[in-house]
Amino acid sequence: MLVYIRRMGLVDDLLRLPVVHIAGTKGKGSTACMVEAMLRSAGLRTGMFTSPHLVSFRERFRLNGRPMAEHAFLGHFWHVWDGLHAAAPAERDEEDDADVPPVPGFFHLLTLLALAAFSREKVDVLVLEVGLGGRLDATNVVPRPVACGITRLDYDHVEVLGGTMAAIAAEKAGILKRACPAWTVQQTSEGAVVLARQAGAVGAPLAVVSPADQLARGRGPSSPSAHAGGGAGLAIGPAGRFQRENASLAIALAETFLVRTGRARAEDTLAILPGVSACDASSGDVVAFMDGAHTVASMREAAEWFVEASAAAAPSTRPPRARVLVFSCGQEKDAVQLMLPLLAVPWEAVVLCPMDSVRPSRHAAPSAALLVDRFFEREAEAARASGDALATAAAAGPAGCSGAGPSRATSEAGAHATSGSWADSPHASKAAAGEAWATTLAELWTAVGSDPRLEAARRAAGAVAEGERCAPVRDASVSAALGVAASARPDNDGPVHVMVSGSLYLVGDSLKAMGWRA
Repeated sequence: MLVYIRRMGLVDDLLRLPVVHIAGTKGKGSTACMVEAMLRSAGLRTGMFTSPHLVSFRERFRLNGRPMAEHAFLGHFWHVWDGLHAAAPAERDEEDDADVPPVPGFFHLLTLLALAAFSREKVDVLVLEVGLGGRLDATNVVPRPVACGITRLDYDHVEVLGGTMAAIAAEKAGILKRACPAWTVQQTSEGAVVLARQAGAVGAPLAVVSPADQLARGRGPSSPSAHAGGGAGLAIGPAGRFQRENASLAIALAETFLVRTGRARAEDTLAILPGVSACDASSGDVVAFMDGAHTVASMREAAEWFVEASAAAAPSTRPPRARVLVFSCGQEKDAVQLMLPLLAVPWEAVVLCPMDSVRPSRHAAPSAALLVDRFFEREAEAARASGDALATAAAAGPAGCSGAGPSRATSEAGAHATSGSWADSPHASKAAAGEAWATTLAELWTAVGSDPRLEAARRAAGAVAEGERCAPVRDASVSAALGVAASARPDNDGPVHVMVSGSLYLVGDSLKAMGWRA
């Protein structure tokens, strides 16, 4: 990435660019949006680079809170594209690598474009969200950020970042810089130790933010080691208890930026930092509650948020006639673990569908039986590592249960039957791959709700009684799934409350289907 920075002549620009850099597993997009909104409301000209986009590609590049205008975006794109191709090998410095191609890969190109565009736009602040990890991420080329933040850590992208919390924390902590104030939230003990050790190693002052309810009550002094309180009546717009944590971090980062850049005194910052509001997506009699949760902890919080938000949005005079789940997830995710928290909600309908915007896996969809057995294998590993009772019970399930759940033999048969690659088939298509995965998810939803071996896991998840669970429906597209949701219980009055979750790509596809525009 540094090669391309030099080729574009951005080295000095990056030294001057005022950046708030945000890494983490959960909530970094929400935190970035809150920081940008607060600093923009404080009178700053803001830029923000996030990923992925939901509907429009230009959502990734926000100038003063709005997607960059098309003509401006194209102007910056061609400036970078032409500049990269104009950097002939003979004109490159001795640090350049002649083997590096003229144009970087997809995300590196977008990051380069963002850095160049917001430098040329002369923004007062660039809120920069890490794409993946941190240490090796394309965004980690800013030498002197004004402030760094690390949101809640969780298990995601473990095939790249590592399968332990320590490994994940080490990658995220790679954005910390010497003498740059850094903030994080309460982490697991394993993650917290690694973050603190890395911060000490690079000389970055690291502090843990207070919970948002303490902020609202005005507790705690403003200092580099204990985050400011103050601001009685501070409004946190995005719903969900987990957003209080994101808001706490966002306030710390915005306050630090204002103080370090000389735009406000510490004691004055909370007086100029407004709350952040969220918007609802609705279409006719359908009210959609969308959350891109795709880790186990996030899905648990998303399910709780939906129950609370649906109740708050339903006046006693017109309660919802149905609560419907529209779900999909990436084939690489632990779909069993993602589904378990959703069993705690008494859905009137559950619709599984393929996603339009995601590339299908190169491998055929595994069977539902194989996914259940993989769940037991992972729980057995957890049992050996921690002695967890639930994990031990789950691990013992296949051998000790004579119920109707899929057996090891059938799972192995399913694995054999689906072990080929879609790329190997001349008749393969994205649509066929997506529909096959949606079929697997529908079968898996039934298995997760009925397999007797998973009874302990269902109890732990707070699943509703079996008689309250509905059979899943598999549909061919996101728009068709939303159509099924809209038609739920048509004889009853009231709106339909639809929860869309499992993937940010599914959220984006749903917004498109509802005609939403950035």
